[in-house]
Amino acid sequence: MNRRLAFVLHDLTPWEGHSRSTLEIARRLSRDVGVDLYSFTFFDAGLGQPERAAGWGDARWFHIRPDIRKPFPLRASLFYLHTALLTGALPGWSRERRPLIHATGACTLISDVVQVQFLHAAWKAARAKHPHLAFPGSTAKAALRRLYHRGVSEFDIATEKLAYTKTKTYIAIAEVVKRELQEYYGIHDNVHVIHHGVDPVHFKPADNAAAVRVLRSELDLPHDKIIIAFVGALERKGLGAAIEAWAKLSPGSRAKAVLLAVGGGQTGAFQEQARRAGVADSVIFKGHTKDIRKVYQASDAFLLPTLYEPFGMVITEAMACGLPPIVTKLAGASELISDGTDGLLLGDPADTSAIAACLTRVIENEDERKNLKREARRTAERYTWDHAAKKYAGVLYPLLGI
Repeated sequence: MNRRLAFVLHDLTPWEGHSRSTLEIARRLSRDVGVDLYSFTFFDAGLGQPERAAGWGDARWFHIRPDIRKPFPLRASLFYLHTALLTGALPGWSRERRPLIHATGACTLISDVVQVQFLHAAWKAARAKHPHLAFPGSTAKAALRRLYHRGVSEFDIATEKLAYTKTKTYIAIAEVVKRELQEYYGIHDNVHVIHHGVDPVHFKPADNAAAVRVLRSELDLPHDKIIIAFVGALERKGLGAAIEAWAKLSPGSRAKAVLLAVGGGQTGAFQEQARRAGVADSVIFKGHTKDIRKVYQASDAFLLPTLYEPFGMVITEAMACGLPPIVTKLAGASELISDGTDGLLLGDPADTSAIAACLTRVIENEDERKNLKREARRTAERYTWDHAAKKYAGVLYPLLGI
């Protein structure tokens, strides 16, 4: 009898990139092998989306309890203990009788395969290079928020050092992550690069101009502007640089467009930045949304001058919806983009003049924008979750004895 495959992660939902990618792979592999899912929460990747049939095979969910949300170090510590007990992965227990444990990051200290989607040591180094962009705001509340996140970051780095040993198999979601594993933890062997996939059936352009108008009405967006979408964690994904660049646009270009910021973070600090820069009337803030597809389909281009981004599923999802991406080469997804063909690539995320130049290019050149949109969609269609799952099978099945 073949060993089962266990996917371990705090939360398994379709609303966050790292958990959605785990669900997409687990769902597909469960059609071939027995899959166990260990998490605090579980929602099917196709939940509420009829065109994405669940399609689970031999799968079981193990509900980890209690789910204490904060403080995060306590929640994480409880997860380490409970998953080790439930999977039979404590030291000395028979490896042959327990499942092959696939962990997303350092969410559990005992694992066989680690999918590395984020390295906190690398994010710490990126923050140090651009502190004014990573930590905006000068209020006492902002200072306390920075202090808390720095503490959590040090906890995460400590657990990475414990979890990332040289005896395991690693799946890096981009070449840049593979290099970071070598740089920060000295891991050179058994590292396989498998890029995230995208669902081009779900993430697709709006059917027509009328559908775009309906979406813009639903989202309370202007109908007569070019909409540049920014999606993700506001600080890390570079909204500070985006606003600085927006202020450098010519008045004529800025009058034609709006910057739409969707995501969580210190919204008040960024709103104040936009006011100080004199561009508050052309920057729209929306909170986190579970249906990000509507945002893409209502927009014209995608901007992500990210400070640190191991991959960036928002990039390929936006491309699948026909949005030309303007992203830094720091993002792992940039490895799939040909500069000037299906997107525009940036070097330094702090080079706001270069960001402004790219924005001007997509705002002022309608023909180029249309060409970029078409080619962005074509590129995304090549990198499906089925494609990624086949690569995962090539790594995991031999470890399962298949």
